[in-house]
Amino acid sequence: MKKWFILFTLIVWSFPVCPIMIHAAENWTGNVNATVGIKYFDNVVWDSAGQLETGIDIDFRHKSWPVNVAVGISGAAELDVTTTEMRLGVRKIFEATPRMRPFIGGGLDYVSAERDEFFSFSPEDNDSDTGLGGWISCGIYWTFADWFNAGFELQYSYVPVTLSDGTGNEETANVGGIHLLFLIGYHM
Repeated sequence: MKKWFILFTLIVWSFPVCPIMIHAAENWTGNVNATVGIKYFDNVVWDSAGQLETGIDIDFRHKSWPVNVAVGISGAAELDVTTTEMRLGVRKIFEATPRMRPFIGGGLDYVSAERDEFFSFSPEDNDSDTGLGGWISCGIYWTFADWFNAGFELQYSYVPVTLSDGTGNEETANVGGIHLLFLIGYHM
């Protein structure tokens, strides 16, 4: 998992510093946003009231393209379940006004899930798995001073993984779910 995370991070951060993009910066547009919010699991295996979720979302496009390329990474955790999501997809941003920009998007979602029994010292009670699924989202950016973003995003992801329930039984569950996010960042 660490190799994939490092590779994903290098690819994501190589785009803003790519020499072609620096040379032709006036033809490119995009957003870099920090996100914070709540993730609700869409299953009965972990009956969670919601997990705190934080992440970074980046989208960019050449001004001649109809949609932005969207990449993101986020993590959510509670006492015994931790998930890390890496997303790659497209996002259509509607230029309703210069300040208000609603968007929709979707794509692939790669998730690493770990289940650790908080009060257990037995390694058999811990398990992890990875899965590939999809995500869709909608939201809105408000851009102030031509560069500062603030907004909201509603996202749904579906990624099935198989984890032990701590009693030796394995259960397949969706570790995606509903994400209610506040975003703040930079518009270029």
